Amino acid sequence: MPSTILEVKITRDMDEKAKSKSSKHGDIKNSIRRGAGNLVGYLGEEIVLATVNDCIEHNTYNYDIVRFPHSDFQYTIDVKTKERTVDPKSFYTTHVAKTSLHQNVDVYIFCQVNVDPKRGWILGWMQKDDYLKQSTFMAAGEKDSFGFRNRVDGYVLEISDLNPISEL
Repeated sequence: MPSTILEVKITRDMDEKAKSKSSKHGDIKNSIRRGAGNLVGYLGEEIVLATVNDCIEHNTYNYDIVRFPHSDFQYTIDVKTKERTVDPKSFYTTHVAKTSLHQNVDVYIFCQVNVDPKRGWILGWMQKDDYLKQSTFMAAGEKDSFGFRNRVDGYVLEISDLNPISEL
C-alpha cells in the first residue's frame, strides 16, 4: 500500500458512536446515497478523531472537525468517506461532489470504510483549494481512470496524489 494510506482499527466504541449519530437522522441534504451512507461517513469521522491529534468534532453544515494544532491557530476539516468492499489502492479515486463546494472548509481528509468485515483507512488529505486545482471535474455518469461511474457531478483525484496524514 502506498505511504499515504494508513489502516486504522475500528473499535467497538468508534462503531457505537457512529451508529448512534447515524440513527439520529436520515437523508442529509446533498447526500449522494440519500442517507444510506451515514454510518460509513460517521465511521470515517471517528477514524480521523482517533488518529489525528488536537481535533474536536463539530459536525456543522460546513465541516465535521476543527483542528487546533497551536493555541493561536485552527482550521476546519471535512471528512469524505467512501464505502468499498476491497482494500484501497493508490490508483483508486477520491471524490468531492459539486454540491459540496458551498462548504466553508479548509482541508479535506479522505477515508475508506469496508463494512463487512469492518475495516477503515485514512487515504490522505489535501487543502480544499489545492484539491480543486489538482482534481479533474467529471460529470455524473462519466467513468474515472479505473472504471468507477460517477454518481454526481464532482471533482476526482487519485489517492496517490493526496498528502499522507502524517504531514497534516
